[in-house]
Amino acid sequence: MMPNTVLLVDDEPVFNFITENLLKRINLAKEVYSVFNGKEAMKLLQDAFAGVRNIPSHIFLDLNMPVMNGFSFLEEFNKLPPDQRDDIKIIVVSSSQNPLDIAKAKSYGIEDYISKPLSPDVLKQILA
Repeated sequence: MMPNTVLLVDDEPVFNFITENLLKRINLAKEVYSVFNGKEAMKLLQDAFAGVRNIPSHIFLDLNMPVMNGFSFLEEFNKLPPDQRDDIKIIVVSSSQNPLDIAKAKSYGIEDYISKPLSPDVLKQILA
């Protein structure tokens, strides 16, 4: 099953650009949204739940971002009604290998925690 929609949440435009192109090139996503912080991600999700956009099947989430970081996003995401969030898989993609960050992220029920940069093999493992 190919995921229809992936949401990239990262404040590095280069990461978003490269990952979006990679996902499309290896045919793992039909649609990719990119936002630069958790606040923009929550707005996009609200639009998706309202029918304005497709609801992402997967969210690739950075932890260290301005405005609203990854942990604050996870906090807000987990307040959503279960029927809205249950089918969305969140994968934290971070340069942090701090065991405390990893444990904290996993406590929010994320699907996986992986290190930057993303490779085609890692993306295939997660999305295929």
